[in-house]
Amino acid sequence: MKRYGVLSLIAVCLLAVGPATAQAPAGSALPRLMRFSGTAKDAGGNPVTGITGITFALYPGQTGGAPLWSETQNVQAGAGGHYTVLLGAAKSEGLPADLFTAEQAHWVGVSVEGQAEQPRILLVSAPYALKAGDAETLGGLPPSAFLLAAAPSPSGRAPESPNASPAAASAVTPAVSGTGTADYIPLWTDSSGNLSNSALFQSGAGGTAKIGIDTITPATTLDVAGGGTIRGPLSLPAIGPATATAGQNSQPLTFAASVFDSGTSAAINENFQWQAEPVGNDTSHDSGTLNLLFGSRKSTPAETGFSIASNGQIFFAAGQTFPGTGAITGVTAGTDLTGGGATGNITLNLDTTMVPQLTTKNTFTANQTVDGKVTATSFSGSGAGVTNVNASELGGLASSAYAQLAANNFFSGQQVMTGTNTSGILQVTNTVTSGQGPAIVGTTDSSAAAGVKGVVAATSGTEAGVLGSTSSPNGYGLYGLSPNVGVYGSAGGSSILGTQGYGVFAGVWGDTGTDGFEGVLGTADEGFGGFFVNNSGGDPTILAVNNYVANNALVFEAYGSGLAGCYIDGGGDLVCSGTVSGVVPAGAQQVSVYATQSTENWFEDAGSGQLSSGSARVVFDPTFAQTVNTSVKYHVFLTPNGDCEGLYVSNQTAQGFEVHELRGGSSNIAFDYRIMAKRSGFETVRLADVTKKSQEMEQRRKALRERTAQRGKQLTEPKK
Repeated sequence: MKRYGVLSLIAVCLLAVGPATAQAPAGSALPRLMRFSGTAKDAGGNPVTGITGITFALYPGQTGGAPLWSETQNVQAGAGGHYTVLLGAAKSEGLPADLFTAEQAHWVGVSVEGQAEQPRILLVSAPYALKAGDAETLGGLPPSAFLLAAAPSPSGRAPESPNASPAAASAVTPAVSGTGTADYIPLWTDSSGNLSNSALFQSGAGGTAKIGIDTITPATTLDVAGGGTIRGPLSLPAIGPATATAGQNSQPLTFAASVFDSGTSAAINENFQWQAEPVGNDTSHDSGTLNLLFGSRKSTPAETGFSIASNGQIFFAAGQTFPGTGAITGVTAGTDLTGGGATGNITLNLDTTMVPQLTTKNTFTANQTVDGKVTATSFSGSGAGVTNVNASELGGLASSAYAQLAANNFFSGQQVMTGTNTSGILQVTNTVTSGQGPAIVGTTDSSAAAGVKGVVAATSGTEAGVLGSTSSPNGYGLYGLSPNVGVYGSAGGSSILGTQGYGVFAGVWGDTGTDGFEGVLGTADEGFGGFFVNNSGGDPTILAVNNYVANNALVFEAYGSGLAGCYIDGGGDLVCSGTVSGVVPAGAQQVSVYATQSTENWFEDAGSGQLSSGSARVVFDPTFAQTVNTSVKYHVFLTPNGDCEGLYVSNQTAQGFEVHELRGGSSNIAFDYRIMAKRSGFETVRLADVTKKSQEMEQRRKALRERTAQRGKQLTEPKK
């Protein structure tokens, strides 16, 4: 769908006939068409070219009210976005004849397909010339419907002009005569002024009038009893222009079948309708479908589920079935199969004389070659013809009962090794020089056990239960891989949050359930204590959450070796003891610029306007108005952009304010304005006291320093 944020209109409205093909012949009714020109531009201010749908409407006022008339046309915008249309061209009768009969101003509203209506434009006086069409009629009849009254003469004959020609004398309008039936539209039956009934019949008048062709009981505005030929497009336009909220269906094309109801002993209608329906309104994937509806009796037709998409694909109603394209006349058994037939139930079977079976004895009459292993519980015969066969048992035990030096071994029982070797009781070496083959793999089927478990029984020292090291500069001392958590570490017991589902889907999970402990701790002398890198367009690199219900619960806290620092709490407040600044380039330098700070929560907006005869009305930006509370006092600062008597603000409302020139001035100068309004929800906050939070930060820093100093005395360098 094309979307246009700005539609610039340069409107010149003239009562005019369209192109030569639209001109009425001499002596015909005044063409009720109105020329309208405009320029279409998109939201970026660029001209729009090509064909687009535009809806035009006439209103009795500049704002509000229902349209007096509207129509939608496919407009061809030329170079620069300029276009010219004839309003009323969508219908053969043009604009309604009574549209300009009242002495009333009219406004043109224009809306581009998929957009709200643009500000309306006042029509200039030329369109009201439509009223002049009444001058061509008398009581709604043309002059040819009346006889001229001649002045009486002594001879009783009408006087003749001395210059009158014979041709002029023979051109006297004949008297109207003939007979007809009420409500029939008359037809000239000859050139002598005789009238009679035509095939057209009218019932009702005004907005309820109905025209029948070859019927005196028209059921709709136009009722034709017979066939019709349309030598041109048949258009069923949309019911109305679409908005961002909803699209509009087309006018439906109805087909009615009449059936006799045995219950009511009366004829009833079964109605089918075709109508075009919008798809993807107010999206970048707008389209439409052609849908079939059905309604029985007097019920409103409803969707059947059958529709045709814009690409020609057909969607069928639920339960639709399709017959086959042919019948199977016979089945013939192929190689190594038996059975088949041409009638009844047909069965196919394997030919067991040709295909060996797994669950029965098979006899092979020729030599057989097996690419792989053959396992047998025993062999019979001399065995002279059997080669490369290993014994299945040794000493009455299968080969799986023995460990093999050059093969993989699996132990089903508990294996215990003890010793006093300082290099390790079990030493395993994998001599593979490439790939990812480990030296030891631990596996368990238990949902509560570890694949590998390391335990230090000593109650002192700093040895690790499991120690991982690598000599490769690109390797990992410890590597954990899991669809849930790769590596889990806990200090001081598990946390409650960890048992509530937070400890999932993590490469490393650090957990603690004790106050003063850290779930994850990173330290460094010269490097980074923590380094986080992300390559996601939607997920943050660091996500910090505090589930405590109070808004003042801290989510993030940072400080240096002194007292300065910052914190972010659960209410979204950022509090820092330093300045708020940004760094911008200034030639060869990088300099700091500082933010303006206030004692209260003020939001600001700025803009420009222009006086018209000494006054102007400024309306708040709708988005800005939703962020502030303009029901309480707000401030407006004005700067005139020219010489004037001075400016002042009045009539401040929640929607905007007025600007006036001092001393009743009536200039048209431009001006700038700046608005300061209270942030919504923070109207009463002023110089909030954060002394307690600052003291709590200092207490936490002191406790951390003490805890760090104590740990430094206890920890020794771990052994390598």
